[in-house]
Amino acid sequence: MQQPKFTICLFNLAGEVLGRLTLSASVRLADLEPLKALGAVRVEVVA
Repeated sequence: MQQPKFTICLFNLAGEVLGRLTLSASVRLADLEPLKALGAVRVEVVA
């Protein structure tokens, strides 16, 4: 059986979309910390 997945949208400080990622539901918030290096300051769950 396949693990559930969800999509997140990454935003920079200006509110611009940096990109979208589809992740496994087992990903923890702490696992997203390295995205700060790309300028991501906000993450929204899309689906």
